[in-house]
Amino acid sequence: MVAPGRFVRRATTTTAVTAMTVVLAAVLAAPLDLSAQGVRGGANSVRVRVAGVERLAAQETEGDALLIEIRVAIDHAAGFHSWPDEPVVPPELKGLNPIATSIEVVSVPDGVEIESIEWPDPVTVTVRYTSEPLDLLSFTDTIVARLRARLLPNRDGGANRATVSPDERIELRVQFQSCDEEYCYPPRRETLLVPLTTDP
Repeated sequence: MVAPGRFVRRATTTTAVTAMTVVLAAVLAAPLDLSAQGVRGGANSVRVRVAGVERLAAQETEGDALLIEIRVAIDHAAGFHSWPDEPVVPPELKGLNPIATSIEVVSVPDGVEIESIEWPDPVTVTVRYTSEPLDLLSFTDTIVARLRARLLPNRDGGANRATVSPDERIELRVQFQSCDEEYCYPPRRETLLVPLTTDP
């Protein structure tokens, strides 16, 4: 179960890579809200949205609980990518501390548990953070993370929570760092309020 609250610059030499790490550390200390339109690496580079909420098929339910799947989409503009949930730093960038893409469960309604978060596999993108092109495993284009939520039976032992109030929402906080082929930009956090009502 996932409990609430869980949670570069181009270089040409080894010295420059170290300098890049220092620059990146300074960037990470900057405010995370850089969503102004027109800011490179800001709102135009990556967009986060709820792609759907679906009740799982009967054969996938367990016991008396009702299971639903929440799909969170992360859309990357052309030429942009973000670090995956488990970044792999190549030897050429040794010392770099990338910001992993993550989803934090901030709050859930009573009787709801987030069981798991499933991420897609990253793909290879080519960047120019050193004197030679370098391949990185990254998220790019549109990726979808899948969260599995369990709606527990009523506390009095009654029926499943097959129906929920439209006002009941799960609050998620998505963190990511957008990059292009030459730079990585300050990380951002986006909050999503996910209604528990499922898609028709």
